[in-house]
Amino acid sequence: MSTLLWCDLRNQFLWLSLSVTVAFGAVGFADDYAKVARRNKDGISPALRLGLEFLIAGAAMTYLFYSKLMPDDVRLHLQLPFTNFYEQGLILPPWLYATFGAFVVVVTANAVNLTTGSTAWRSVRRS
Repeated sequence: MSTLLWCDLRNQFLWLSLSVTVAFGAVGFADDYAKVARRNKDGISPALRLGLEFLIAGAAMTYLFYSKLMPDDVRLHLQLPFTNFYEQGLILPPWLYATFGAFVVVVTANAVNLTTGSTAWRSVRRS
């Protein structure tokens, strides 16, 4: 709620991040709903959950690239640690940029679950 009250609502980065947050929340709600209402202790399948998360994150990263929100000179650059961004940055092809970005978003979103051991990743690995 504070985001909607105090941020510049004309900023497209804000709406992109809010969209991803709401979409990930919808996936989590669907999982919890399946656990509670359907009395299914597993919820939605881990593969479906991760698939939806990768789809959401991939769509966001693709939008970020094709919308021209960022200037061309930084759009496909990956900042490597301890290097000068403009002189030694790694330039990725668009498909790798979207894939890598989606991977980072999904792994970051699942980081807490990964540390506790109750995650879709663990279930997919056992399958």
